[in-house]
Amino acid sequence: PNETLTTELKAVLNIYKPVSYTPLQVVRHFKKLNPSYQLRPDDIAKNRKTPRNLKIGYAGRLDPMARGVLVCLVGAENKNRVDYEFFDKEYRFVSVLGVSTDTYDVMGLPRCVCLDLLDVNDVKARIEAMVDELIGKQDQYYPPFSSVRVNGKPLFHWAREGLLDTVEIPKKEVNVFKVVLNSVDQIELRTVVEELSINIGNTTGKFRQQEIISEWEQILAHNPSAILTRFDISLHVSHGTYVRSISEEIGNKLGFGATVVDLNRTRAGPFKIEDSLFIY
Repeated sequence: PNETLTTELKAVLNIYKPVSYTPLQVVRHFKKLNPSYQLRPDDIAKNRKTPRNLKIGYAGRLDPMARGVLVCLVGAENKNRVDYEFFDKEYRFVSVLGVSTDTYDVMGLPRCVCLDLLDVNDVKARIEAMVDELIGKQDQYYPPFSSVRVNGKPLFHWAREGLLDTVEIPKKEVNVFKVVLNSVDQIELRTVVEELSINIGNTTGKFRQQEIISEWEQILAHNPSAILTRFDISLHVSHGTYVRSISEEIGNKLGFGATVVDLNRTRAGPFKIEDSLFIY
């Protein structure tokens, strides 16, 4: 449902971020729908000649192709951002096997394609067997296309320039508390390409959109009847955990490669998706 806020200002907002939008675009859209959140109320109360903009930030970024809970902080609450960023989180994601990309999700260029028809029961059994290996504290390398700074520049800069082998990719300790395999089934490659073409095409900003769509369409042109196996997993993880890296790990262990096609943050600390504000 589409909703807007008409009550007094809140310090924290739980807004649902849809696919194809950046967090900043979501914040701007929310402010457009809710004029009371556009200007600082203290400036208005004092009849300041030029009221200043009311700051709304967010704690815990979501990539354009991800959706779900976006915790937004209003005004002075931004000073407490670190408290919100350290929340544990829950996600549900779907990945397809047979294709891997340089970003580990559909917002990347395909780099490995192996479209052999897989046995669903075999894949399910193999993933279930590796669940225990995925749980617990572990050092996780940052994905090549991430914003962590290396030698003064974001890691994605080195990835785009083809210079990843010239820098040391950092890693950090994360904790995976729970992994649940919800299902394993199959989907037509054509359906995957059609959906990602729409979602990527609706994304603004410099994300190599046309190049990515073109690469996926070429794969489809050469494999028009291909069927992909996909898996659906729910996760409970510590802050800062990259879900697409877990998907990549599963794909590598299976030997087929994996790409996240849907990533949904269902909870961030006490903020749940069923309580989110839907504004689109």
